[in-house]
Amino acid sequence: MNELTAAIDLGGTTVKCAAVTADGTLLHHSRVPTPKTGRGDVIEAIAASVQTLRAELADSCDADVEALGLGSPGMIGSNGYLYGEAVNVPGWCEFNLAETVSERIGLPVTALNDANAAALAELSVSADSRTLALVTVGTGIGVGLAIDGRPHAGRAGAGGELGHLVIEPGGRPCPCGNAGCTEAYASARAVREIAFEQAATWPDSKSAFAALLRAGGPGTEEHRILESLYRAVREDDPFAFVLHRNFCGVLARVASILASTIAPDRVLFGGGVMGSADLIIPEITRQFGTLVMRHVHDHVQIDIAQLGVDAGLIGAAIAARCAH
Repeated sequence: MNELTAAIDLGGTTVKCAAVTADGTLLHHSRVPTPKTGRGDVIEAIAASVQTLRAELADSCDADVEALGLGSPGMIGSNGYLYGEAVNVPGWCEFNLAETVSERIGLPVTALNDANAAALAELSVSADSRTLALVTVGTGIGVGLAIDGRPHAGRAGAGGELGHLVIEPGGRPCPCGNAGCTEAYASARAVREIAFEQAATWPDSKSAFAALLRAGGPGTEEHRILESLYRAVREDDPFAFVLHRNFCGVLARVASILASTIAPDRVLFGGGVMGSADLIIPEITRQFGTLVMRHVHDHVQIDIAQLGVDAGLIGAAIAARCAH
């Protein structure tokens, strides 16, 4: 119990917190809604979560944490500074995240991009890998990089920002302000918008999924749309299959860019949608093979991430232990 590290996984929806042991076990896991009222309130939510965690540890096992690892959306440099704006957290823009939170909670803080934290965690359970990329699909598209055993932030924290790489110039608007970004085509929000738009003119009356969308029925909410889509794919719905193929095609393009730049041992995909990995991974792999040289294809494994929703917390704790 003397090697406990606090970890925060900040998302656009929730602030998750836990104490993490040296072997990756989570203790006193909690989550609270992410405030939508600005930076100060988000920092207070983080501080309150850590304070509650420390009180619970003191009561249950007379232990404390030595540092905090903080995974956050946005371009975070190796110095813990948040460059630019994290579009899914209001007010999360241009400040020293690690220093600010450290001053507030009185602990050393290591801050890194949430996707990089998750990639670092996945690397810890991939004994045969030194370099991997993790693509997370959810409210947005996150790409985490672990190169030669270390998280890769890049200059000004911009390494791995493929969610906002323009893949269709002049295409669909993206929350970042550009048009045609990966996130505008393959995030849960984007898939839902595209599905509604295309369902309106889908000519095949046999598509129950298109009919469900036109009616706005249960399962068409943003947090359920991908689950509903893949239920329809399993039922051989033709409209759902077109959406599936296009969705996987965007992710295959992301994988091809990663494979041809950092040459990872693995490109992993994570997020709630990976409950349908048996459909998604083979289709990404198939399309990936049409986008890269044979040599690249033969030396990159495309697979599902192993640690699920806990990866961000585990990786943030690993980063904090390595730093402190």
